[in-house]
Amino acid sequence: MTKKQRIGIFGGSFDPVHYGHLILAEHVRSKAMLDKVIFIPAFVSPLKQGLAIADSRHRLNMVQLAIASNPAFEASDIEMSNVRVSYTVHTLEKLMAIYGPETDFFFITGSDTLFEIEKWYHFKTLLKNAGFIVGNRPGFREGRLTDHVSYLNAEYEATVSIVDIPEVDISSTDIKRRIREFESIKYLVPEKVEKYIKDHDLYL
Repeated sequence: MTKKQRIGIFGGSFDPVHYGHLILAEHVRSKAMLDKVIFIPAFVSPLKQGLAIADSRHRLNMVQLAIASNPAFEASDIEMSNVRVSYTVHTLEKLMAIYGPETDFFFITGSDTLFEIEKWYHFKTLLKNAGFIVGNRPGFREGRLTDHVSYLNAEYEATVSIVDIPEVDISSTDIKRRIREFESIKYLVPEKVEKYIKDHDLYL
């Protein structure tokens, strides 16, 4: 019997992608024994409508630059052809059609996102067709998170697991603030991403 491929799905604005994203993805890939992780920049994040973000093509380019040295990482523009709000359930349907039944998918997400999962569009379909791997900083909401994972797994026959991750205090919001205020972003983003931001005058 052929072993199923295990693929992590890491979606978000990546505006811009930074080392916090990369550390989370690599840590989860290793701990959860994923064959690869697909980074999927959203064309329009459902939670960020009306907010100014960098053009989707710039964000995809930055992700490609950031992950180029890791053969287990891949970038996808699967959500960029929609020119509309990106719903995760639609993305999963497309990936399932591309990779077929011999692949198991796992969404990589943070603990805060998991507490909102029941508000997601067609969340029951998501929980049925894919696993969720929650990256959690050790000790952060540990008891509450464990209880919520147990609830989701029991209530919806879901496959949700927790992976403790290193604490890395980097945020895209702070990076954009630093750029606007002409502060350094070195060591917050990969050098090629830093250069790309400067070359294209992003976030000023």
